[in-house]
Amino acid sequence: NLSKKSSTGSAASKPVKEGKRSKKSRSAAAQNTIVIHVCDESKKINQDFHCARDLLVEEMKYFAEYLATDVKHCEEVDISVHCDVQIFDWLMRYVQRDKSVPSAQCQNMPKLEANNVISILISSDFLKMDALVRICIEYCHQHISEIISAPCNMNCISGQILTEIAQLFTLQEIEAIRDRKDKFKSKLFAKKVRADRILFLNKLKKSGQIIS
Repeated sequence: NLSKKSSTGSAASKPVKEGKRSKKSRSAAAQNTIVIHVCDESKKINQDFHCARDLLVEEMKYFAEYLATDVKHCEEVDISVHCDVQIFDWLMRYVQRDKSVPSAQCQNMPKLEANNVISILISSDFLKMDALVRICIEYCHQHISEIISAPCNMNCISGQILTEIAQLFTLQEIEAIRDRKDKFKSKLFAKKVRADRILFLNKLKKSGQIIS
């Protein structure tokens, strides 16, 4: 559930001594900062996160429609989110990472792990964080057996994301996956077979061997 509240007003402009910020500059800074109230109902925790408006819209495109494009018309925007506070903290650290260095060398870059990647994947897909979604999909391909062994719910993965994961595997790789309780293997296999079939039919159509 997402909600926002906004108010408009004007800031007084007065001369100030050198080295001090004017009320106008403070107002401008406030306009560019978004407060995100996270409510973790399962843990009964509430926590506020702060992020620059432009950065939030750039990294979490889901929020773009909730934020005024002209900051002059909106001095305050508060967004309320209901989710796991640890997952949202991970996402905010990713958003505010140092982009001037490669991800592998970035010291403040949060790490994906077998027990958090599915939650990160589902959340980043919902928030339209396309680059992070791709990182999570590739991580799933590389660490699928560990992820299946971890205590995570894989039933919430969308069909589209499941297809994108399956496309990275060969059928032989899927067969080799260790999944004693069949949490994911059968779904992955079915998506892979369907994707390969569609790809094969498209190739036949392009070659003129079948008529659509």
